[in-house]
Amino acid sequence: MRFFATLLMMTCVLPSLAAGKKERPTGRILDLKYNFKEAGVEMPYSLYLPKAYTAKKKWPLVVALHGLFSNPWQMIRYPGLTTQAEKYGFIVVAPMGYNSVGWYGSKGQKSDLFVPKNLGELSEKDVLNVVANTQKEFPVDTRNIFLMGHSMGGATVAQYALAHQDRLKSLTLLNSAPLKGRDLPKGWDEPIREQFRSGALPQGDMGFQAPHVTEEFKSYVLEDIGRNPIERALAGRPSMSRLRLRERLSEIKVPTLVAGGDRDDTGGIDNILADYLALPEENRSLHIYHGIGHSPNVEVPESFVGLLVRFISEARVTQDGPVHISL
Repeated sequence: MRFFATLLMMTCVLPSLAAGKKERPTGRILDLKYNFKEAGVEMPYSLYLPKAYTAKKKWPLVVALHGLFSNPWQMIRYPGLTTQAEKYGFIVVAPMGYNSVGWYGSKGQKSDLFVPKNLGELSEKDVLNVVANTQKEFPVDTRNIFLMGHSMGGATVAQYALAHQDRLKSLTLLNSAPLKGRDLPKGWDEPIREQFRSGALPQGDMGFQAPHVTEEFKSYVLEDIGRNPIERALAGRPSMSRLRLRERLSEIKVPTLVAGGDRDDTGGIDNILADYLALPEENRSLHIYHGIGHSPNVEVPESFVGLLVRFISEARVTQDGPVHISL
């Protein structure tokens, strides 16, 4: 698949999207846009540069892929993520993937379930563009690019690792969509329809009711729900159910962190553990949050970000070959 064969080899082969070098503010989240020519739209993405950023040295890059119905604004605003980027010195970029249910191309280029039908193609190309833009505009250390994804994004980074892990330093799956896929029960669509009818924040295992979740963060969630027609939402679950990656996880040779909550009703703790056990023992690490649902990044964000940073810091120090990391 073109996306997974080229995502992190942007240095020489992908054209620049930047109109020239720009002085970007440092030490704050930047919600940016670029001209997505293939789609004919201005496409948003989010970026964070540490305060200490200088073009005189190369910087590690964390590429963060959001989950189904989420977006880059939410992804990059996990509490603690930018604080740790400051402390450990890395750039963070969060693409949209064209829209919040695009699967970044991992579910194929075209489908009658997608809105638009070439959503897979556009989703893939958007991520390629954003990473290419970041590498063109900033001195990214291509030896230290770390890929992490939540839910839908977790399935996507697993697919990437299977296709092109020689250009990946580490892999993090947070409450990944079940990599074996699963059958949808009768009436699976009704809770989604009710969610859209209510116009309220998602309930259940998503964590948005946690007391520390700010009103600003909630507003990003509600705005994104409002941007998504119900047809787009309904197309996401069948896409997730058709994943068939678990039998190939033994091929992944890079350090891989599997993390999740044991009260995850969306993917299920059984799937989290099964995906972990399918990975090579010498490369895998596991962290389970007790009493937490599908979104540790929302419910216990600082704990998760600390876990992520410890993991990628270990992988960053080890320049040659995979390592086993005890957490």
